[in-house]
Amino acid sequence: MSWGSTTPLVEKSGWLENGDVHVTAVNALDQGFGFSFGDGSVLFVNGNGEKHKFASHEGAILCAASLGDRLVTAGDDGRVVVTAPDGTQTVIFEQFGRFFDQLATSSWGGIAFADGRKIFVVMPDPAKPSVTIERRYQASGSVGGLCFGPKGRKLAASRNNGASVYWVGTDRDAPDEYEWLGAHGPITWSPRGDFVVTSMQENALHVWRADNEKHGRMGGYPTRIKSMSWNPKGTALATSGSNSVVIWPFATKDGPIGQGAVQWPLNSDVALSQLSWHSTKDMILTGNYEGDVTLVREDGALVPVAKELGSVVTSVAFSKDGKSLAFGTDEGAYGVVACADL
Repeated sequence: MSWGSTTPLVEKSGWLENGDVHVTAVNALDQGFGFSFGDGSVLFVNGNGEKHKFASHEGAILCAASLGDRLVTAGDDGRVVVTAPDGTQTVIFEQFGRFFDQLATSSWGGIAFADGRKIFVVMPDPAKPSVTIERRYQASGSVGGLCFGPKGRKLAASRNNGASVYWVGTDRDAPDEYEWLGAHGPITWSPRGDFVVTSMQENALHVWRADNEKHGRMGGYPTRIKSMSWNPKGTALATSGSNSVVIWPFATKDGPIGQGAVQWPLNSDVALSQLSWHSTKDMILTGNYEGDVTLVREDGALVPVAKELGSVVTSVAFSKDGKSLAFGTDEGAYGVVACADL
């Protein structure tokens, strides 16, 4: 296994299956990975490669997030479910007719999910962790993305014409508003908490300083940006939406505002749909619209992980220990590969 090899890693150190069911997401758990699927099922793959699959929803799973060793899923059956690796399930919300397509979790146990303009938050009481607090908010526009801040006390929600930041860890109801005309989708906080970034329908990003003193547009993409991932230090943001990895600088007070991006090329004409930055190394896992999964390094070195899987790559992830990676596609191909030697 080495950089520059042309043989896909999955043939050397991994496995690939085709379940013929849409892969909604793959999330890194404390031990291994959790896959979620369009038929309402979830699959746990532990560090030894053992697999355990469970039915979780009566409809399609629309989004998923990790909660330590458990997997949180939301579906078009109006349910939000927490599933443990042994199959134990807890339904934390259920209402027929709801269509939860946005979901986020925090490191201390908070869970947020949204349907249209309605946002629901379930979290442990900071003063009494055994007590669960529930909060509900009404956004001013349809919610396109959710993300907790680094400390888990604030929740950012993208919406039409900007984003709102809710102080979920306090009794304050009024959010901080960040305005910019247009439809905003996926949203992310910088790991240091000093910036909020959204992806927009018009093939661009928008960034605000968290103090709301400055903001700016980050454009130049040929397609929509569906995936964003921070480097280990939180000083750079990698994005999909182009046939190379587009990386914006966030090391200074104003971050990318007024600055340009750099690109890590992939020697391909196909746009990227998903990506994930390794937690300790300067290498990025990418997936594109034709089913190619590739590792890329800053100096341009490449390693194919899997080739021509037949449909768009819908999710990629590194394990929490960084020793393995996983991927899934729209038409049901999914796999796990060891990458500790790279």
